[in-house]
Amino acid sequence: MNSNQINYEISEQDYLDAQKLAIRNHPRTLTRVTYRILLYWGLLVGLSVLWVMFGKGFYWDWAMILPLAFAVFAMSQPLLFKRSARTAYRKNRLFHGPRSAAIDEQGMNFEGSDFSSQLKWPFFLKFAEDEKSFVMYQSNQMFFFIPKRQLSPQEISTIREALIQHIPKGK
Repeated sequence: MNSNQINYEISEQDYLDAQKLAIRNHPRTLTRVTYRILLYWGLLVGLSVLWVMFGKGFYWDWAMILPLAFAVFAMSQPLLFKRSARTAYRKNRLFHGPRSAAIDEQGMNFEGSDFSSQLKWPFFLKFAEDEKSFVMYQSNQMFFFIPKRQLSPQEISTIREALIQHIPKGK
């Protein structure tokens, strides 16, 4: 396979979409499960407390503070996640501006206005893909991504084929 050059930019929405994909396919099961069910646990606990409070008129017990606090915390996590991801994108100028990825038999070379990074295929643990992004994991805490928004069907196919050939697909 010859080197294939892919040019793209990362928008704030691309960054948010890639973060969501990365968490949904995180190498650690606990992280994936926590992200998926925390909101529902918060909703269940919150509704249970409200049921006790309003089931037979209004009833208040200070012992309900802790479950209510958990419910508010758990239900606010998606909003806090989105806010922190937006802030991270806005503050980190490495995500802004044109960039490119060159793909060949040795690995991937990422370039932007302020950086260049050559990564060999064994460097990646796994990858994940959805309709919006490719995410390649370096470790449990770090990943690289390429948004599909500006890519042609041929470029998407080229990236997919290279990733399938060289990196284990996420579970």
